[in-house]
Amino acid sequence: MARGPIITEEVKSLIASVYLKHKKWYAWEIQGEVNRILKGDGPGISAVQKQLTKLRKADEESDKLLEEPWDNGAMTRYSIPPEALPDIMRVWKQQLNWFNTFTVRQAIWVARLYRLIPDDSVLLASWSELYAITEHASNLAGVKLSTEVFDAALTMGPWEFLTALWTGTVKISEIIAEFPLSELVQLSKLSKVDLLEELSGVTKLWLDFFRKGPKWLETGIKEREDLSGLLRLWVLEHPWSEDPSWLSWFEYEEGLSVEHFNSHRLTNRPEVVLNEFVKFNPSFRPLELLKKMGYEV
Repeated sequence: MARGPIITEEVKSLIASVYLKHKKWYAWEIQGEVNRILKGDGPGISAVQKQLTKLRKADEESDKLLEEPWDNGAMTRYSIPPEALPDIMRVWKQQLNWFNTFTVRQAIWVARLYRLIPDDSVLLASWSELYAITEHASNLAGVKLSTEVFDAALTMGPWEFLTALWTGTVKISEIIAEFPLSELVQLSKLSKVDLLEELSGVTKLWLDFFRKGPKWLETGIKEREDLSGLLRLWVLEHPWSEDPSWLSWFEYEEGLSVEHFNSHRLTNRPEVVLNEFVKFNPSFRPLELLKKMGYEV
């Protein structure tokens, strides 16, 4: 079991997230869960105990009202725009019907996100919960709130989202390790992204990746223009542009082996899941064009 001397901000947030879900757990239980999520690369028990001491102190000093169930009286305590109230109440009612707690913190996130997710209370509830949990964990851990992966999944289609992750345009962080990558892909699938907008996004992401390739500076203007044209053609003629059945890779199906099932879900780390997806879907990458730019594929 790895015992690194430094715990990154992302791992601190992960420890906080596990702590928030299991406040009655002992340190060794939280350390075991964090280590499981990080596939054996988690911090040792001593480091986790020190972090938990800080987390419990921060939890005691935090604004407990943010974790209370929402009611409209919270409007007098927090800056929530009145125009967001109809969406807040729709999500509140939906969560009430599902016997889920809808906190003041989550309501604040609904007020921030409702214009991006119109007319879908279930989707708005899911996104606001992800943001609220991440914010709470980051605050307790005393680290900067980073929502880049969530932002990408919220505003990109799934093909564009996965391309952004693989090319490194959007960084995979341990902060999302408790959220299955498959879940983020499914939420991305439900985002309101026009197909042509997504295809344009995929093209731009790969073109930017080409520019970082070992051979980009060696290529002339004409060759770069030809490459750009070939890339656009590759995207437009790709079967995924019209057939979204490839997304089933991220869905659980009866009969999968344990290894295959684990590759779909985040009992593995997100970068492992992404690499497994690329391995099983070689057409995800424009292989010949990558070779032209000097990438080993």
